[in-house]
Amino acid sequence: MRRASRLQFQDDDALVAERRRARVEIRAYSINAYCRAMSIGRSTAYNLMREGKLPFFTLGGKRLISADVVEAQIRGELPGQAQPRRKQAASS
Repeated sequence: MRRASRLQFQDDDALVAERRRARVEIRAYSINAYCRAMSIGRSTAYNLMREGKLPFFTLGGKRLISADVVEAQIRGELPGQAQPRRKQAASS
């Protein structure tokens, strides 16, 4: 069995560092990621999809929500659809 040289490990480290620096743009959200971003439950998300209020697409049998849809919802540009919940101040 051949051992890897120290130079090879340095090259691997440089590659890993380069990949970390590269910005990865999210173009679609899974149901779970969407629910975390919008602070809603999964059943609510599935209800919105079933009612046609939340556009989605299927890729490999997995439902995904476009990042454009999420951004539009956050800006309030898609009326009648999910809006992120606001944290309520604690009552004292």
